[in-house]
Amino acid sequence: MSHDGKSFTYVNQLASSNTDLSKREDWFTVACCPPNILRLLAQIGGYIWNTHVDCTGVSHVAVHLYVSSEFDLRIRGGEAKIRQETKWPHEGDVHFSITPSQGMVSLMLRIPGWAVEYSSRTVELNR
Repeated sequence: MSHDGKSFTYVNQLASSNTDLSKREDWFTVACCPPNILRLLAQIGGYIWNTHVDCTGVSHVAVHLYVSSEFDLRIRGGEAKIRQETKWPHEGDVHFSITPSQGMVSLMLRIPGWAVEYSSRTVELNR
């Protein structure tokens, strides 16, 4: 992307040379970006969580994005719903609730590398 935001290139500018000069284009006849944005919006729900069941039957849920959402999953002995409530990034708290409370669910929280000050925080469990 150019400094003024009006032109862009798909080629790495650092890889440009006198014999293979890359230049910034104003626009392409067929742009890939608008369809990619539509695809992202359609798939973003799948980027929030993922789950797997280990050999002992425990369901593990990994949280990748902190955004208010709900996730339904099958656990041994029934079904569960995980609700995530947050106003992040405007407020720092993220609240999770898991219902029903029977069965084993392991909730794995991603702490981004840039969040150094939060890496030693504790998780409070309310029953």
